Amino acid sequence: MTNTRRRLPPGAKWVTLPSKERRVELVADVGIDPATGKRKQTRRRYRTVEDAIEAYNKIKRESREGTYVGRSGRTLKQVCEDWLAGRRGIRPTTLAGYRNWLKPVIAAYGEMPVQKLTKRHLDDLVPLLQAGKLRRSDGHSIRPWSARSINAMLGVLDQVLADAVKQGLMSRNVAELVDRLGQTRKERDTYTAAKVKKVLAAARHDRFEVAWHLALYGLRRGEIAGLRWSDIDVNAKTLTIDLTRVTVDGHVACHGHGTGVSRVLPGSWDHLVRQSWDRLRVVRWVGRVLQLLIFPGRSIGGIGVAFREVRVVEVREVLRCWLAGEGLRTAAERAGVDRKTARRYVDAAVALGLVRDGGEGQLSDELLGAVVAAVRPVRQSGHGAAWEALLAVEEQIRDWVGKDGLQLTNVHGKLTRCGVVVPYRTLHRFAVERCGFGRRQPTVRVADGQPGVECQLDFGRLGLVPDPGAGRRRVCHALIFTAVYSRHMFVWLSFAQTLTAVVAGCEAAWAWFGGVYRVLIPDNMAAVVADADPVNPTFTVGWLDYAQHCGFGTDPARVRHAKDKPRVERSVPYVRESFFRGETFVDLADAQRRVEAWCAGTAGLRVHGTTAARPAEVFAAEEAPLLLPVPATAYDVPIFATPKVARDRLLLTELAWMFPHVSGVVGVSGSTVPARDRRRGAPRSGGVGRARRGVVAGYGQPV
Repeated sequence: MTNTRRRLPPGAKWVTLPSKERRVELVADVGIDPATGKRKQTRRRYRTVEDAIEAYNKIKRESREGTYVGRSGRTLKQVCEDWLAGRRGIRPTTLAGYRNWLKPVIAAYGEMPVQKLTKRHLDDLVPLLQAGKLRRSDGHSIRPWSARSINAMLGVLDQVLADAVKQGLMSRNVAELVDRLGQTRKERDTYTAAKVKKVLAAARHDRFEVAWHLALYGLRRGEIAGLRWSDIDVNAKTLTIDLTRVTVDGHVACHGHGTGVSRVLPGSWDHLVRQSWDRLRVVRWVGRVLQLLIFPGRSIGGIGVAFREVRVVEVREVLRCWLAGEGLRTAAERAGVDRKTARRYVDAAVALGLVRDGGEGQLSDELLGAVVAAVRPVRQSGHGAAWEALLAVEEQIRDWVGKDGLQLTNVHGKLTRCGVVVPYRTLHRFAVERCGFGRRQPTVRVADGQPGVECQLDFGRLGLVPDPGAGRRRVCHALIFTAVYSRHMFVWLSFAQTLTAVVAGCEAAWAWFGGVYRVLIPDNMAAVVADADPVNPTFTVGWLDYAQHCGFGTDPARVRHAKDKPRVERSVPYVRESFFRGETFVDLADAQRRVEAWCAGTAGLRVHGTTAARPAEVFAAEEAPLLLPVPATAYDVPIFATPKVARDRLLLTELAWMFPHVSGVVGVSGSTVPARDRRRGAPRSGGVGRARRGVVAGYGQPV
């Protein structure tokens, strides 16, 4: 018996069960519980001493490596539901898809403890899904699944179990061990030309004839339902698909398409004209102003527009109505033009040989082109007066763009100050065509989201600014806040990128915006993110404390993924080129005062190239009322530290010189410091000490 006791591992002893059998009971420490601060223990029983020793060595090894997983009674269904509840920032359709993929797993093993799930369970589930032999909770059979669907199910389950491993609920992810099924590409049965003609003929008099046409062009049902009038370009005959409208769990859900693709319509497409006419009739019930906003180039609010492009679709519709015997008033209404403009089209066509009773066959492309050329205002060399003004300063623009590397917005401002006032779009076309500016790359737009929700922020290096306190010039960084919806921005200048600088910038931004955005999207700056992770990043304690103070959430961009925050990424060069470059400042305060005026004036009142609106006006009308209120009390940035207790039992931090009676701050407000004497095991009060830096209270007393 003595030798047996010596072989027992630490914390083990022999116990007798009610059945008179003897077992080795092992009690081992497995770490500290972060919730209570107390040590955690595990208690298990084994038949032999060798089993207990092996288990003890394994538990200690996993505890040191941080891979130990304690027993848990959480079922697979509970783990899946928790994972689905934590999926924020995704589309409702995506979330519904995740639920559908996990349904067969939950139906088969939902009540099983997740720690007992093995690779064998999943290998047995795959053939059941292929054969359609699995039953739902209501008793009905699940239809056979394809290889693609089974692989998608395994992929979603892989994400669920990987998250469980990170939480310490499982020791390994068994879903990643399951082999995926091979997929065979099936040949699709598509419509022939005869079938397409038959469908179009049947839909000729249908109310949704245009929807049938769009479906045959390749649009999905949700894409067709999500089309808006702003997605139609009558001139280019294109449809921009950037919204999808679907039903999720009986409710209508709209979300951005995510690709921003454009589909080109064929030359025989005439639905645009007919539906534009229907739209004009509806809009007239709203008011004359909205009708004028549909077709640019008309007088809006009493302001005359000097030039108006002539659309071929308008000319064709006016001439079609006139050939059909309609009057000029009706033809003008259907084409959306003025009656005098319709008369000019008809007079030009008649002068070119159009006969009223000759039929629509006369409307050839050659005739329409000649009519457009006859009614279009005369331009020398095919360009207007703005282009001619730019030709006079072409060399200067070439030097600014090529040698100096200035942004075109900066060039536009310099030309305006020099007296050359031209539209920015004309300058852009001129610089691209004659000065070698820009690279033509396809752009995929990201959905803007809801107003007042998201704000992206990022640091950008501007240059050197004088610092009178240091007696030299220092590098100035700009903390830029860009509202995702309105593109309104605020800039905070600083010499540092610490937590104090970021919090000061946020406080100034909330005062400037008049409220707090609900979600901030920063990059992985050290003051905010302690451990970057694409799914579960770890934030610094100071940033979490400030976020709780203001009530906003943080959704940082992934590492080296600038497109996760494209709004503020494009703002950094704009601030550097339009505001900072070429300017002289007295000090940082002078630069901050001038940049706030620049944000409110130049940046806020410019017409944004993407939204075609002024950011300050959009912000005031749609975002400002939806912001969270600014906290009533200003935030005092604390100093978070993890000091080491020396032999004198004093905690010395950088707070000592400010508060001689306090030596440190531990944890949150009201926490205590256990100053226990290790040699005697009794509580001991801290003293002032010879350095007179501060004191630490006795055991159990507040600091």
